[in-house]
Amino acid sequence: MLFVASIFSVTRGEQHELLQPRGRFVNFPLKIIDWQGVEVGMEQKFVDRLKLDDYIIANYARPTDKNPVNFYVAYYNSQQTADSAHSPKTCIPGDGWQVGDFEQKAIPALKMPDGQPLLVNRVVISKGESKQLVYYWFQQRGRIITNEYLVKWFLLWDSLTKNRTDGALVRLVIPLNGTESVEQGDQALEAFIQAGIPLLKEYVPN
Repeated sequence: MLFVASIFSVTRGEQHELLQPRGRFVNFPLKIIDWQGVEVGMEQKFVDRLKLDDYIIANYARPTDKNPVNFYVAYYNSQQTADSAHSPKTCIPGDGWQVGDFEQKAIPALKMPDGQPLLVNRVVISKGESKQLVYYWFQQRGRIITNEYLVKWFLLWDSLTKNRTDGALVRLVIPLNGTESVEQGDQALEAFIQAGIPLLKEYVPN
C-alpha cells in the first residue's frame, strides 16, 4: 500500500491543500461550566521551533481542585513537511522526565460518533520528587489516533485522497503531589475531557 501511495504521490503533481474553516484558539472559552481557565502562553522561540499555526495552553481548575489541569492543543494547517505535531512520547524524556506507566485508556464519559469511548494515551511521569499524569492523543481530520505510526500513515493517505494534512495534538497534564493519588488525577482529567473536549470541534475540523 505504501508503494502504491508513493507512486501516486509522485504522479499527482504538486497541489495546494484544502484549508478548512475553523475558529482561532484565541476565542476558546476560559470558562467551561465550573472550570475556570487561565492562559499560560508560550514563548515565541518555542512557537517558532514547533512551527505551529495555532495553539492554546491554559490551566483549568474548579473551586475545589487542589491542582489545575494543563490543557494544550497544537494545531497545524498542513503537516506535509517536517512541520507536524510532536509526539509527547519523544518530548517527555527530552525534558528530563522519566516515563513510568504507559497505556491506552478508554474514557467512557466521552463517546465518539461511532458510539465508542474516546481512547487516549495515559502516561505517569516523574522528575525527582515531582510526578505528573499525562493524557494525549492526535485529533486529525475526523479521527482520534493514539499510535504515532498510524498518524504518519493517515497523513500520507489523506494527503492523497482528501488533499488534507491538517490536524492537532491534544495533551492534558495534572500534577500529582504527595496527597493526591493517580486515581484522583484520572478523575480530574476525565471530568475536564467530558466538559471541554466537545468544544474542540469548532477549532479542530473534522
